[in-house]
Amino acid sequence: MRLLVDDLQLSADGPGAVAPHENLQVRVFNPLPARQGSIGTRVLLSLHQFRRINHRMHNKLLVADNSYSISGGRNIGDEYFMQGVHANFLDLDVLAVGELVREQSTAFDRYWNSAQAWPLESLQPPGSALPVAPPAGSAQAGVPPAQDFIWASAHVLKDDPAKLQGAGLRERFAQSVSAQTLHTIDSARSRVVIATPYFVPGDVGLGIMARARARGVTTVIITNSLGATDEPLVHAAYARYRRQMLELGVILYEVSPTLTRRLPQWGNLGRSEGRLHAKLALVDNRWMYVGSMNLDGRSASLNTESGLLIDSPPLVALFLQNAGPQRFSGAYEVRLSSDGSLQWLEDGGAVVHTSEPGAGLMQRLRGWLVLPLLDEELL
Repeated sequence: MRLLVDDLQLSADGPGAVAPHENLQVRVFNPLPARQGSIGTRVLLSLHQFRRINHRMHNKLLVADNSYSISGGRNIGDEYFMQGVHANFLDLDVLAVGELVREQSTAFDRYWNSAQAWPLESLQPPGSALPVAPPAGSAQAGVPPAQDFIWASAHVLKDDPAKLQGAGLRERFAQSVSAQTLHTIDSARSRVVIATPYFVPGDVGLGIMARARARGVTTVIITNSLGATDEPLVHAAYARYRRQMLELGVILYEVSPTLTRRLPQWGNLGRSEGRLHAKLALVDNRWMYVGSMNLDGRSASLNTESGLLIDSPPLVALFLQNAGPQRFSGAYEVRLSSDGSLQWLEDGGAVVHTSEPGAGLMQRLRGWLVLPLLDEELL
């Protein structure tokens, strides 16, 4: 087994706490110079190499035996498997078989063998690693039979690890997963549905929405509300574009941290709050992108990403049937009122909020005070 992890959120009780053994190899992508302390401390002590550490590997991919793959936006952590106490992420994955799995495996090898991937043991102080005990037993989850798959053609989208060494933002964006996905979105003829936890459209995104409206294309965006997001600065940047999007006729939903408990198709949240983490785009009831990419400047130019672009009307229909906007009772619909102010409609308008629901004063202040100091491309 080979495990490649980005170093930014590597915790003391995660892969960094174990040593490779005969059945496990661990490599760390783009490691921070500082190795000890909390993530905040490590980043602070590594700022002298900011240009390098600001680029991260954001890819999510699991490949088994070069035969099966799982693609999506899910990280490995309690809150991605409905085990978080306070909050859990709503995510989406695609299980794939066929020739594309070998292409995904080759893409993994490029990262594994890149100069940015360091063997874990070379980064650990002597004597700091813990041995890994083999599991007491293995659960045989099994693989769905062939008739349970939806058979379709798909394109593997992947950034090259060399993207992080590109000369400028435009060069890094030009052949990126973001550019390829946006090209598909910009080709829509009837409808686009986008779900993404972090959404900062910028001028490029607004241009795509304006062209869509001119062609009579319906655009639906599902993202996190301020109360649901774990990245309030990103939400503050998104909020700058909210009014413009609504004026362009975009149908806008913001996920509620508490109303999501109504959505059993995403998992049992219990008493915890729900946060959208799935990243997908549906185009013309035919194309589905699913992967690691957010629609923001960081995914476009600062991080590497991966995903699948699938040509499958049945797969799109299956998603819309189970978790599409018409069934998303766990979100507020954001609209402009008759006087031009923003409103958040709950339960189809049975409850109307005139200020951002579920958000405290400190959450709002944080965005207002800090966002002007940051370049939007960094979010």
